[in-house]
Amino acid sequence: MKKLLVLLTFTLLSQLSFAHELVFSQNNVVAQTRWEKSPKAGAESVMLIQFYDARTHEAIEPSSTLSVVLWMKDMNHGSGPTAVERVLDQDSEVVNGLMRVRNMWFVMSGNWEIRVSLKSGTQIETQTFSENVSHR
Repeated sequence: MKKLLVLLTFTLLSQLSFAHELVFSQNNVVAQTRWEKSPKAGAESVMLIQFYDARTHEAIEPSSTLSVVLWMKDMNHGSGPTAVERVLDQDSEVVNGLMRVRNMWFVMSGNWEIRVSLKSGTQIETQTFSENVSHR
């Protein structure tokens, strides 16, 4: 059964096209992001983040707390808090290292910075990427 679950997880992940790769060197992990619902001003966007061990490239659970913040540098403001949740497979089992970020509201069109952070104790490591968001 475990072999089947691993095969299904690998199949699911191999079909995803990831948009950004973020390297968290302090945590020895790589995160790949993908939009489940593309960024659009005035509508909820949803992002998937898959974590991998930086050395073995195997999917792993992050040992740190994940947070995602939306920030519009040009206007010097952000958006409301996002919500991070685990992704479950069709048998309601946790997919190793795969997280879903919901409640991503880009309140206006323009260039947004997505700040992805891992926090362990008092240590915070943040990586960012940008998205140009429109009303389309």
